[in-house]
Amino acid sequence: MKKIGYRKEIFEKTPIVTGRERSLIIGVDEVRKSVFAICELDSLIASHNEQNFSNSKDYPIDEKGRNVNDRNYLKDKNAQAKVKSVAQDLKPNLIIDTGSSPSGTPIITVDGIVVSGNNRIMSLKLAKSNFLDNYNNYKKVLKKELDYGGYGIKSESISTKIKNPVLVRIDY
Repeated sequence: MKKIGYRKEIFEKTPIVTGRERSLIIGVDEVRKSVFAICELDSLIASHNEQNFSNSKDYPIDEKGRNVNDRNYLKDKNAQAKVKSVAQDLKPNLIIDTGSSPSGTPIITVDGIVVSGNNRIMSLKLAKSNFLDNYNNYKKVLKKELDYGGYGIKSESISTKIKNPVLVRIDY
């Protein structure tokens, strides 16, 4: 089983712009430290591949060799359809959020592993490859939201560094 931090050095070599800290409220009584960040979309590892829904290489597996994500996108046709539907009708403001709950802005580890928002990340990747206008609209909305503030990141700080930006929260 891979432990958090196993690919931190690899992930940290990719372009990342960090912003302000944000508490994450997990469940009823767990609060953890996180930070908003903009990183390269392709540097993130969702549980499954957005094109064929096979397990993603380097995504953590349990002691039995199974993907640790509780949703099996490979066998769940409804989950696959939802990824495709979100990509085709991408609503950026559902993914760009300053909230502290696990919904909204995806949550990743320090390794770039998606722990909350696998569907959202797969949908963004699918939009980038198959519905480019939708992904470009996401980038346009993201730039506006960054300029409004609340994330601790200015849009001009990412414009030349990151080709395919995505807003995430890094869970520490």
